[in-house]
Amino acid sequence: SPLRQALARAGVPAIRINPRRVRAFATSLGQLAKTDRVDAGVIREMAQRLDLPECPPETEELRHLKALQLRRRQLVETSKREKTRLTQCEDAAMQASIGRVLRLFQREIAGVEKAISTLITASSTLRERAALLRTAPGIGPVSATALLAEMPELGALTPRQTAALVGLAPLARDSGIRSGKRRIGGGRKPLRDVLYMAGLSAARTDPTLRAFANRLKGQGKAPKQAIIAVTRKLLIILNAMIRENRPYQQK
Repeated sequence: SPLRQALARAGVPAIRINPRRVRAFATSLGQLAKTDRVDAGVIREMAQRLDLPECPPETEELRHLKALQLRRRQLVETSKREKTRLTQCEDAAMQASIGRVLRLFQREIAGVEKAISTLITASSTLRERAALLRTAPGIGPVSATALLAEMPELGALTPRQTAALVGLAPLARDSGIRSGKRRIGGGRKPLRDVLYMAGLSAARTDPTLRAFANRLKGQGKAPKQAIIAVTRKLLIILNAMIRENRPYQQK
């Protein structure tokens, strides 16, 4: 954000907090009202009571990569909607119009992907991390770029923090003797969606991860649950790879 960039240029340390967490903290204090003045007071109280991690400033190349990654995702999502409209349309003129729009989107997506490739190639840090990530099964150009842009913390986190940040950590829903069904959620959903497809590919192509998925399904887990578990395992492996600066090693 412009504020975060201005603080970084001024050398002022900053902390970024999820608004839902701030609201939950306010509720825990019994503060149900919500105004700008109330929120400012709650954030101040939260910073004084909790040990919140500092949010380091982003480099210019990382900000540019994030912008390109966001634009690619926007174009792909809009293109998917146009493809759906094409399957629902029977009028020839409308089909031709949708076809022209889809070709335009394809050119734009190709242009953005070329810009992303150029940016990564020009940066020794991004280039080395991307090459390392792509040694893992299921990780191609799209998922590697998503990890570089949307999870720069990769390699500096614990396995639990890594899974939680992407929303792949199972959340307990227990009460008394009732054991609720574990579900995933929260975190960085766009990145989770990309990694799910990487996990799906890895479960098909990597013998170790395929055996892991089959073992879970043999224990009664649904196929989707098994793929989510593979995705979580793959992400934890990627975190260790970046931390130790080593390529993927099949066990």
